[in-house]
Amino acid sequence: MSETKTNNWGIIPLLVIVFCNMLTYYLFRDACRDLCSISPMEDSTYSIFKFLLSPAINIFLAGVLLYASKRTSVYQIVQRTFLIITIFTSTFLFIIAPSYISSFDGNSALTASSFLADVKAHWVHAIFYLFSTLWAPLTLLLFYGYFNNIVTFSRACKLYPILSIFSLLLSQFVIPDLTQWILEGSLQDRVFNVGVISTICLLTTIYCFYRTNLKAVDERGEKQRSFGAMFILSLILLTITVGFTKHISVITWNFSIQIKDSLPSNYWDFLEGFSALKNLSVLLAVVLLGFLSVYLKQNKMNGWRNFCYLSTGLITLLVSTMIVLNLMSGSIGSFLVNGDTTLFDKLLTSVGGSYQIFIATVFYPTLLCLKHLVFVPIPFQDRFRAKVIIDLVFHKAGYFLVVLLQSSLMPFSDFKTQLMFILAFCFIVVLLIRVLCINYVSKKLEPAA
Repeated sequence: MSETKTNNWGIIPLLVIVFCNMLTYYLFRDACRDLCSISPMEDSTYSIFKFLLSPAINIFLAGVLLYASKRTSVYQIVQRTFLIITIFTSTFLFIIAPSYISSFDGNSALTASSFLADVKAHWVHAIFYLFSTLWAPLTLLLFYGYFNNIVTFSRACKLYPILSIFSLLLSQFVIPDLTQWILEGSLQDRVFNVGVISTICLLTTIYCFYRTNLKAVDERGEKQRSFGAMFILSLILLTITVGFTKHISVITWNFSIQIKDSLPSNYWDFLEGFSALKNLSVLLAVVLLGFLSVYLKQNKMNGWRNFCYLSTGLITLLVSTMIVLNLMSGSIGSFLVNGDTTLFDKLLTSVGGSYQIFIATVFYPTLLCLKHLVFVPIPFQDRFRAKVIIDLVFHKAGYFLVVLLQSSLMPFSDFKTQLMFILAFCFIVVLLIRVLCINYVSKKLEPAA
């Protein structure tokens, strides 16, 4: 495929797809929250959905997509999947959900004594909860899985950072206010509005994919050998380390203020007070991603490897500082008057919150951009399948690893110094794995890029 043909469709359809998918995600999330407010499921049911059922559905969906990828084109998979989602969304939000809402008089509350009974009593909410949690990873997979097949690596180096900047600006300054405006009125009106807007967004997405439909062929003009299981394992480990790196500062912050709850809701409420710092982080992220676009276009896989090393080093500095401050808090009282560490503890939590904002707003979008880019030089026959395996099966493995680590260590939260050493050791192991994988993947893909 020639570069000229690839450039025919421009960047506008991509931006429209990103906007539609992000708006639909926020609408689905808030609509799910509204349905939950009628008669919420038990907390144990949510935990089973989040940690067992949702990953199981992801794995099943990955198997379906892998099977389909052997029998049809990626474009056909994308179009048919979005068509099915559109039919489901319209049926659910225009027919099923209104009937479900009207069945409650405002004072009704369903209770259940078991998981199956709870799901049966709240089956409409349960279905939409699973659907809304699957939306983000599935749409990202379909979007990048398709465009990875019709862009060259040099063009992807220019486009993907721009898409990351656009997504970041939308998520911080546009989509939340737009969603709040759409979700006004009664619950019935909000669900209807979500149905109308999401259906329009989905149909627009289908049309944009149609406009960019090009015959995807191997851009290097020759058959490439598969890189094998070791290469896929390296990509999997890279994905896990990205998730672990993002959430490790959350667990460190939780331990620093002795939170006994593994859910980070209090943590994110705390971060809302850092609005000025968040705006600064967005500005830094835009500058960093803009520089990334230029740097990658000039240096290709060498640039990808160097940027991975740079981001890993900066995150290491941030998390290491947080761990050191936690270690210091155990002995700082002996140097203060009356041993009062209140001021230091406030400083510690503020520093932890600031660091997490920088990691989540600046480095995480950059790491995701680098992750999406690495699939483009992969041999054509393996690109989509590798992305299916990693994005659907392992995209949250790093988060689950952090949750498991936090849950196992929380009973010993009184032994703060020992816990910080354990976290530091785990973080060092993850970093070493990440550096080895970056080096291995970049060497494998350098000739193809």
